[in-house]
Amino acid sequence: MTLDKLGTELVDEFMREINEKFYFSGPKKAFFWDRSLLIQAIQFPAVYLFDRGIRREFPVERYRELLTGIIDGIYKHGNSKVEHFGRYFLTCVQTHMRSHHGDDYYQEAIATRNVCAGIDAGKVFKKKTPVTDSTIEVLATAAKLAAQKRGRKKAKLAPTPQLDLFACTPSAPPLQSPSRRPA
Repeated sequence: MTLDKLGTELVDEFMREINEKFYFSGPKKAFFWDRSLLIQAIQFPAVYLFDRGIRREFPVERYRELLTGIIDGIYKHGNSKVEHFGRYFLTCVQTHMRSHHGDDYYQEAIATRNVCAGIDAGKVFKKKTPVTDSTIEVLATAAKLAAQKRGRKKAKLAPTPQLDLFACTPSAPPLQSPSRRPA
């Protein structure tokens, strides 16, 4: 399975789960309106860990557990009077990562990194086991690409001096009235 396909399948899996649990009674277009916020929320834990140096140390199964736990928590204990679920879900994921458990996930990934590098409490193992799971890297890269400004970049114009009201060019001498013209 390619890396792009892994990231796409993971996002699609969570989008289906969110659609089934939270968008069952409202208009169908509400889900599509919130789609970009939902994708941003699904990718947020990856961006959070990626910005802290975690690349391949967080397995996809653990990432699934993380997001499933957040979604189940919202489903059980969430506010039922939410007007815009996409914003609410993104805020819940950000609060979960920034204020509650983000450091725990970071320490867990660091511990995984140390074991895979062969360092565990000062002991060096002879056999190193490489980590090949790049879910965090793929999702974070996709999120950063989606967050870039789009559109054509306009060339910046050089500052020009203010034109005189009656002159054609900024350096032209002021016009004289016909009665004051020298002979």
